[in-house]
Amino acid sequence: MLSRSCCVVALAAVTMSCSDAESATEPKGGMKLEFSSCTLLTDPAHAPAGAEFEGIASATAECATTTAPAVWNDPERGSIDLFVKRYPAASQPAKAQIWMLQGGPGFSGMGYEPLVYEMAKSIPDFDFYIPDHRGTGKSSFATEETQNLDGLTATDGAKDVAALIDAARVPSQQVFVFGASYGAYWAQRYLQVRPDQATATILDSAVPAVDYAFAHWDEQFDAAARTVLALCQADATCSAKLGPDPVAKGFEALAAAEAQTCPTFIRRITFGAFLMSGYFRRMLLPASIYRMLRCDAADQTWFERVGQYLTTPGYPDPGHSAVVNKNITYSELWSTDMTADQIRAAENALLAINGSAVWADLEPSWPKYPHDEYYGSWPSTAQPVLVLQGTLDPRTPYGDLLKPHYAAPNQYYVELPLANHGLLARESAPMVDPGADACGWQVMRSFLADPSKPPDTSCITGMAPLDFGKPPAEFLAAVGIQDLWENP
Repeated sequence: MLSRSCCVVALAAVTMSCSDAESATEPKGGMKLEFSSCTLLTDPAHAPAGAEFEGIASATAECATTTAPAVWNDPERGSIDLFVKRYPAASQPAKAQIWMLQGGPGFSGMGYEPLVYEMAKSIPDFDFYIPDHRGTGKSSFATEETQNLDGLTATDGAKDVAALIDAARVPSQQVFVFGASYGAYWAQRYLQVRPDQATATILDSAVPAVDYAFAHWDEQFDAAARTVLALCQADATCSAKLGPDPVAKGFEALAAAEAQTCPTFIRRITFGAFLMSGYFRRMLLPASIYRMLRCDAADQTWFERVGQYLTTPGYPDPGHSAVVNKNITYSELWSTDMTADQIRAAENALLAINGSAVWADLEPSWPKYPHDEYYGSWPSTAQPVLVLQGTLDPRTPYGDLLKPHYAAPNQYYVELPLANHGLLARESAPMVDPGADACGWQVMRSFLADPSKPPDTSCITGMAPLDFGKPPAEFLAAVGIQDLWENP
């Protein structure tokens, strides 16, 4: 058995530093990877808390930096660095490798580090690979001064993944590619570039390959808010607080806040923030409406604690690149004829927003790259695919688009009722048992065990309810409140 930090692998010349290391093959394209020991967490000083993360600050991994063309279709224009982190299987030789493609666009792989630490416990025979998308993290970080913006594309990112897999793969290993949110868009572009390379692909909370636009986030968040309030109307406790028309009460509350009848930080965009992530967090929406309309001293204390909760930073990602974000968003993921002023005007009719108008301000002046042959089409692949979709996800509510395009043999579409964005995280798809793995991860783990069989979806029946009268004590404690409705 090899330790997590034993090997330094040089693939291309194919040399190994461990005498009993796993076999390797000459990579296509000559990309070279040399791994050396590093920490799993890029920032061990900000290690996440919780029993599930015990020992994570000292966990070791392996890091490598290689080069790729700055623009794949024009290699004469120079090269860029690509960074990838490997968290080796505890049980070697590893049965499989799984590539974790991060979202954004613009986030580095750093955000996946705590998740990988958890996942590895239940699949100890998998090597995890966490690449930094070109232009992010330690992969030639993109700034306003960066040249070759036409190389900071989803397609060139997909070609990077294909070349990295060629460099890292060994004949005995299966290869799985996982992507969430924009990472799933990236994974679908990868399927277009190399449809037969991987063993299987997992798309979580996917940005669809076709018909997606960040410009419509305000409408999506408003629709999610109205869905939450419809659930409130059907809940005995919540309907007793807000009556038969919670949406109307929501607009009354916004008017009270804007008129300073209730002096609070909450506005439409705050209602949107309640929906952004997490499963139980959405219960703060109707509770806020109720308290804004009452607005006593205890409510003001409650709002202060909720505000602190919303602004408490999570595991940091200093490798996020705003340039990569805007470059790909405006070139491939933005489609509307509305101006920023028109978007702002339309917000007045919405209950919850995410702030699309801010994005619209810069969009006309951004230098967009031209669409390539892959844009606007779906991947055509016979390989197994698992699509995971939450039914109450305001960021990527596109299950109806994804389902018909991944319906070939060994391709599976799984919906998790009321789940939010990023279904491998407990906070997005929790179980009744708060210590149990997220339902999305349980389904995915079944798929990884045998992608030729339908995954086990039995965890769905054990998912936590969205009970407005009995929110979990762990959630209330995390927010710093005693009750949704009547105490600070």
